[in-house]
This record gives sequence, C-alpha cells and structure tokens, in this order.
Amino acid sequence: MTSNSLKGHCILLADDESLDPSDTEAQLSQAGAAVLLAHNVYQILLVASEHELTAAVLDAELESEVVERVAPFLRGCGVPVLFVKSNSRGQGRCRDGKASVLRRDQLVEGLANLQ
Repeated sequence: MTSNSLKGHCILLADDESLDPSDTEAQLSQAGAAVLLAHNVYQILLVASEHELTAAVLDAELESEVVERVAPFLRGCGVPVLFVKSNSRGQGRCRDGKASVLRRDQLVEGLANLQ
C-alpha cells in the first residue's frame, strides 16, 4: 500500500491495551489516516458520536461487551468494523461472525479495500 492509501480516512482504533496501540496508530497514520484512540466502551461511543468515522478497528481480544454491543452499533451507524489481533498467527472470523480478524500487517490493505 502507498503511504497515502488511507488519506482522508478517519479511523477509530479501540484496544484493551493488549494490542500496542502506538504501533497500530503509527501504521495507520503513515498510510494517511486520522486515528482516534479509545480504550473502553464509553470512549468508543463518545468518539463515534462526535466524529464522522470511515472505519473502526477493534482489538480482537476486547471483552465480549464490545463485540456484542459496540460492533453492531457502529455497523448500524454505517461504520465498517474490522478486528485486528496482535499476534501473527493467521486470520479468521470474529466472535460475532460478521467481521474478519486481520493480522496487524494486513490492516492498512484491509482498510483500503473497504472502499
């Protein structure tokens, strides 16, 4: 992906601190995205209500409340949701069955392909 493949995108990055947000945030920023961080359900909802998001990236290890409530809420607002995991072992489907779980090195390409 080019360094501007996410130019103009506003992306919510939500993690429970097991994923190193600084690495992921830097990766998205280098691709041209504006990145907004959130670490809990309240922050996720606040960011989603105050910004026009083009996508949300959620840590695949977030507690089930986020997967069961927040991901469907974001989708209902028209925000595509991707899950990312910190380890490099493959990819798969999220617990809600509606989103792919990507490795960190696949994230920029996955977001760029949403368009």
